[in-house]
Amino acid sequence: MGAWAIAVHGSAGVDPNLPKERQEEAKRLLTRCLDIGISALRSNLPAIDVVELVVRELETDPLFNSGRGSAFTENGTVEMEASIIDGPKRQCGAISGLTTVKNPVSLARLVMEKSPHSYLAFSGAEEFSNTHVEGVEMVDNEYFITEDNVGMLKLAKEANSILFDYRIPAVGTCGASATMDSPLQMNGLPISVYAPETVGWVVVDKQGRCAAATSTGGLMNKMSGRIGDSPLIGLGTYASELCGVSCTGEGEAIIRNTLAREVSAVMEYKGLNLHEAVDYVIKNRLDEGKAGLIAVSKDGEVACGFNTTGMFRGCATEDGFMEVGREMGAWAIAVHGGAGVDPNLPKERQEEAKRLLTRCLNIGISALRSNLPAIDVVELVVRELETDPLFNSGRGSALTENGTVEMEASIMDGPKRRCGAVSGLTTVKNPVSLARLVMEKSPHSYLAFSGAEEFAKKQGVEMVDNEYFITEDNVGMLKLAKEANSILFDYRIPTVGTCGAGAAMDSLLQMNGLPISVYAPETVGCVVVDKQGRCAAATSTGGLMNKMSGRIGDSPLIGSGTYASELCGVSCTGEGEAIIRSTLAREVSAVMEYKGLNLHEAVDYVIKNRLDEGKAGLIAVSKDGEVACGFNTTGMFRGCATEDGFMEVGVW
Repeated sequence: MGAWAIAVHGSAGVDPNLPKERQEEAKRLLTRCLDIGISALRSNLPAIDVVELVVRELETDPLFNSGRGSAFTENGTVEMEASIIDGPKRQCGAISGLTTVKNPVSLARLVMEKSPHSYLAFSGAEEFSNTHVEGVEMVDNEYFITEDNVGMLKLAKEANSILFDYRIPAVGTCGASATMDSPLQMNGLPISVYAPETVGWVVVDKQGRCAAATSTGGLMNKMSGRIGDSPLIGLGTYASELCGVSCTGEGEAIIRNTLAREVSAVMEYKGLNLHEAVDYVIKNRLDEGKAGLIAVSKDGEVACGFNTTGMFRGCATEDGFMEVGREMGAWAIAVHGGAGVDPNLPKERQEEAKRLLTRCLNIGISALRSNLPAIDVVELVVRELETDPLFNSGRGSALTENGTVEMEASIMDGPKRRCGAVSGLTTVKNPVSLARLVMEKSPHSYLAFSGAEEFAKKQGVEMVDNEYFITEDNVGMLKLAKEANSILFDYRIPTVGTCGAGAAMDSLLQMNGLPISVYAPETVGCVVVDKQGRCAAATSTGGLMNKMSGRIGDSPLIGSGTYASELCGVSCTGEGEAIIRSTLAREVSAVMEYKGLNLHEAVDYVIKNRLDEGKAGLIAVSKDGEVACGFNTTGMFRGCATEDGFMEVGVW
């Protein structure tokens, strides 16, 4: 006997400006419905009974777009639709055009069990409901009309617009072509925050029986007679012996992609598990920003997938797991100021570094809350780090053996696998921004030295004299490093007559009475996943103090110091040569993709198995909103934050 699992949705497509109190109201309703379903499953009700029970609860509450809260037609009436399907038996029932049936999902079940047909619509469905009064409660059409929906219809008609849930119409626009200019408002908020959402429910019981049901009022200001995806078996709703699926979003997109059936089909014909199937269908069978779905498998798995700005959803499994949310993978951000911190670093310098990292995190958080895409946020944060002389990037860059700076940076946009990198910069104030211009404005991925400088001039980026980047601390460090004939690998403490990694701890070089290593500059980086699940990464550095002119490290090398994919974003820091030979950043994404590890497991695996001891560290985010930091050095300046309020800044 297997384990049960359930999932519920209140639609895909949530306005990012949705007030917190309305979010919480929706979450409370979804939680209540999950509790009803859990109680029913613990009482051994079959899956088909549970889906009907919970969708009835959703139809009775006016918050979502089903039953009492249904959207209006252009005529100011409701035309509701619903479907239900029993997976093992492949029995199904569907209805459309209901105007007086209090719980459309129950009539759909009666169509399945008490009629010779699978689908009844409009007057025929109403007439059928009248002949089965023992199972159907009828009410006046006014029962379904809410004050919010009356206001929405009025504004939608004035704008000549059909409301596709979360879209914000402007006066004079229509449907999907609506622009973001002059958004319609109600009670001082964009009308889209009130837009009603379809509901759905999927269940697998202990016997491995899957069932699914979906219910909706359709689109606000829709034409009378319009039929969406929700009542269409295989499109908005589907269940088989393998899985149960309920979809939500733009009905026309769901219809043309037979979305619900696709999940079961790729499980059956491609041999994918539920999570793989949902991921495959969302990425390969659905236009961007159109819809989402919930699903369960006969093996007790549960999955949610969507490519809109969010989806009200909840799920629970027999082992005690329960989650209710709306965000698309919820945003997360991490920032670093270099791996390898001298244990003798004075407390005041530690606190100075923490304050800078905290400031940068807050800049990133504010940008994410304003719905800036991940690629914009990583550039914004790294620019801030480059402008502050504390770390080894931009103004605080390490000096070459000639006493000049040769800066390098890279940036990568995960979903599109686009990237840009630069090396050998001497006058560009913000190398990370030039790297982005290489990505977006050149036919290449990587430009270096005089060619990069020439490209910068053509692009009109801010240029400064080389002296702008040189700090008093770095001048002193270079002097001592040259006397010691040593290249400074950040945290390593050179001695007179030693070189690089071979340095002993005898006769420590000192500056201002402290080991020179406490002044050693550190590379910076930022990784971000935004609400849409898009990952991005950027890294910027001046390289090694007293390095040879022309030396290129890991930071500009895609796959080594920086990498982003549809799965994750990674920025590395430490000894560049070790990072390069380990292709460290790419390894994190590779073990997630090929070994099936989650982000934390992948970071731990890579640090332990793909990196020499004491060499480096990295920060990473995943498309699911996870954040992780890993290092095998004595410390790493780092900070991270997630949308749920977690924030941490650390060194050791």
